[in-house]
Amino acid sequence: VHDTTAAGARETAISAFHRRCASAPASPSAAAPPPQRYTMLNSTMSTLLHATRPNIAMLFLDDHGWGDLGANVGGSYTTLTPELDRLAADGARLSDFHVGASVCTPSRAALLTGRYGLRTGVIKNFAPGSKYGFPETELTIADVLRDAGYSTAMIGKWHLGHNEPHHPTYRGFDSWFGLPYSGDMGCLDTTPQS
Repeated sequence: VHDTTAAGARETAISAFHRRCASAPASPSAAAPPPQRYTMLNSTMSTLLHATRPNIAMLFLDDHGWGDLGANVGGSYTTLTPELDRLAADGARLSDFHVGASVCTPSRAALLTGRYGLRTGVIKNFAPGSKYGFPETELTIADVLRDAGYSTAMIGKWHLGHNEPHHPTYRGFDSWFGLPYSGDMGCLDTTPQS
């Protein structure tokens, strides 16, 4: 008997993903895994997302401490971040998360791809004068979500390349409103302020 519920479809997709990953050959190159891995991940994630269709909001904040969120400390601190506390109470809360690097660019690349900087080639911050950016060969979670029918948006600091082929709208996001790199690198000097 085939389970047609969302939970059954999710379990089927997860099982298929684990079987495919276990049987896929290891990547011969650390910088670029074979295309079949991308296809495998994309089709499995699309199956998962079409079956369940949750709303997804991913927050990634620089220099944000665990105790800066009222949901983590309780008491009088809950009045400081009421909207974030409500999101934490109503959604899936992942409370033990480790970034892929200690600086902006490689940690953002790791979050978007699920891959370490040594595998993506992004191991340090891009400077304002950088000509290049986040490798165009990398598949992002935004690519997977968009392929699954989601509308995707990026709001805030990008810091993964500020020239055209590296903007968020070239990397799976339908829209972007934010800074190309850190405000302390001078981009606030030329950004119109209201």
